Amino acid sequence: MIQDDNFQPELRDHYLVAYILGELVNRVLGCDLIAQADTGDREDYPFVTFNFVTMESDETSDWLEDGMVYTTQLQLDCHSDNLYQAAQMAQKLHSALCGRTYRNWFKSVDIVPQRVLGTSNRTMLEGINYDHDYGFDVEFLVKSKAWTEDQLNFDVIPANEEIESVGVSDSNYHKEKTNADDN
Repeated sequence: MIQDDNFQPELRDHYLVAYILGELVNRVLGCDLIAQADTGDREDYPFVTFNFVTMESDETSDWLEDGMVYTTQLQLDCHSDNLYQAAQMAQKLHSALCGRTYRNWFKSVDIVPQRVLGTSNRTMLEGINYDHDYGFDVEFLVKSKAWTEDQLNFDVIPANEEIESVGVSDSNYHKEKTNADDN
């Protein structure tokens, strides 16, 4: 995934965000997440890149002993040699980050996806580049704390995303009432 053989970072903060995103990308899209700066030795298509646009923006100064709380912003881009595959990958990843099922992976370790911006075509210099690139930016609220791999839970528990509502009118009730009134 996003590991350098010479250095194994502590499972916290930015690395933890990227680690969870790597698992999500693998589950949802079946491909790898790699740092945008590491695409020199290009992966086989398709793949997803990430880049920290804003490393941290303090949210509050009263965190004291509980760990720093900050917002970080990432750029996520889906790469493919096929235009429509790249676009559909970005849409799937966007939907996954907006859905409750995968957002719970982050929330379980004190990371909250804040804003998931719209998907756009990010292909630069079409015709010169070998790939198509669609993506979006996402912000996370992060509480700085170290975790271990056994504390992470990547079980997929489907969220009940049905909208339960009461209908404005019940046509069967209305018909039965009208027929009863006629008698």
